[in-house]
Formats: sequence, structure tokens, C-alpha cells
Amino acid sequence: MNKTDLVRFVSEKLEGRVSQRLAGEVVDAVFAGLCDGLTEGGDGATVRINGFGTFQVRTQKPRVSYGFNLTKGGGKPVHIEARKTVHFKASDLLRSELRNN
Repeated sequence: MNKTDLVRFVSEKLEGRVSQRLAGEVVDAVFAGLCDGLTEGGDGATVRINGFGTFQVRTQKPRVSYGFNLTKGGGKPVHIEARKTVHFKASDLLRSELRNN
């Protein structure tokens, strides 16, 4: 499912009471809220959606990776800087729905 499919789904789920244009604005607003909640909260920020799951910002530590190189000399160390990532943990309800389907 992509964003267009999601907008169409929202419009159909509301049985035509909302146009696809308005449904698109609603979907955009929801995603903007998710982004704001994660970016403004700093490290460890969480956004919980009951019945769906939790998004959390985590910081990955800097590390050294040894890239695989097929030429002579093998892999050379590559320094990877610390960075922030978003992790998602599905709720129990979502996990049970996935198991049943």
C-alpha cells in the first residue's frame, strides 16, 4: 500500500463523506504529526498509537565497519558516525491480527 492507496482507503472507509482531496489532507496531517512528535522530542522521543504500535527515536553509536572489497587487500575500515533512527514496535493487537491472517 502506498500513500495514494491509503488516501483512497480513508475516503472509501468514510463512505464518501470525505472527498479524496480532503482525505489526502488528513493523511498528510497525520504524517506531519508523527514527524513533529519524533523530531521535536529529541533522543528517546516516542509516539504511541493505541492498537497500532509505538515509534521511538534511538541513537546508534558510532562504529567501524569493514567493507568487503573483492580487489587485493580485502576490506578497509569505514568509520560510520552516530546517527538517529526510528524504530517501530507493533502493539499486541496488531501482532495478533497479523498472526490470524
